[in-house]
Amino acid sequence: MSIGQMKVRLGSVDSTNAHCARLLKEGPVAHGSLYYAIEQSAGKGQPGNKWVSEPGSNLVFSMVVYPDKLEPARAFLLNQWVSVALVDFLHEYFHIDMDCLAVKWPNDVVADDRKIAGILIESAIQGNTLAHAIAGVGLNLNQQAFPEELSRAVSVRHLTGVIHPLEEALDACAAILDREWKVFQDDPTSLTEKYRDMLYGKDLWRDFMIEGRRTSGRIEGVDDEGRLVLQFNDESRRAFRFQELKWIW
Repeated sequence: MSIGQMKVRLGSVDSTNAHCARLLKEGPVAHGSLYYAIEQSAGKGQPGNKWVSEPGSNLVFSMVVYPDKLEPARAFLLNQWVSVALVDFLHEYFHIDMDCLAVKWPNDVVADDRKIAGILIESAIQGNTLAHAIAGVGLNLNQQAFPEELSRAVSVRHLTGVIHPLEEALDACAAILDREWKVFQDDPTSLTEKYRDMLYGKDLWRDFMIEGRRTSGRIEGVDDEGRLVLQFNDESRRAFRFQELKWIW
């Protein structure tokens, strides 16, 4: 079954990822099943973070997928799949210039240096492979005003000046996610180079908080485990996992 072929509308829910997790505990869920919410009361971002979305204004959804023999150490490839698909969706469907779009490691998509989408992948391990994964997406579609703590957020409406119907945009997004899923299934690493080319700040020097200190590093890319690779002034290199460093905008 293709992604989004089975689509369920949820009025209000704590989070679409949590909803999918409950369904999986109850029994089998078909690959590609997509659940989207009008309102989330407890939207989830990366551990310790929340996803805040104005009810009825944005794309907020999760998909259940079954990676073919994907090892847990390579789970970040799922993040690359969703990231590449979202950038392609924003460019192809809304005609947003590719030059202003990028994927900001580890789980955001940015437009004009502002956050337009977030991704949350949660997976379950069975033996030496992933049994299933829940891929959650929050994309700012029509929202115009954001809380002060989200001052760097932007929406598609900001960029295009147009209000976009949620269902039509969701169907188009699901089609591109399905297209890139087929590419991913043929060769899980096939999207890696595309992801690296889209990487926000690649080959540029940026400031980060690392071990409590402000440190400048040049972004070289991501490694096979999805860690951000930085080069420092002394020519040394180090790969970082999420929460081992913090971006300074």
